[in-house]
Amino acid sequence: MIEIERKFRLSTERYDEIVKLLQDQGNKLTPVKQIDEVYLYKIDSFRKFKQGDPVMRIRTVGEVSQLTFKRQLDVTGDS
Repeated sequence: MIEIERKFRLSTERYDEIVKLLQDQGNKLTPVKQIDEVYLYKIDSFRKFKQGDPVMRIRTVGEVSQLTFKRQLDVTGDS
């Protein structure tokens, strides 16, 4: 499986616009509370983070925790 993720910073106003848009389309919005613990490899801050650096995350939702390891692969899918 290949996962593609895009992240966007939202102002409060833009957040409200997107929630209203989703609700207007009939989507039922149920907030999911999660706790993320992020571990960086050989660095102590995201300020030092470089594209392609590996990242491990423990995400807890309710009583379930999931470990995720992310690193950049080349276009062939190899490391």
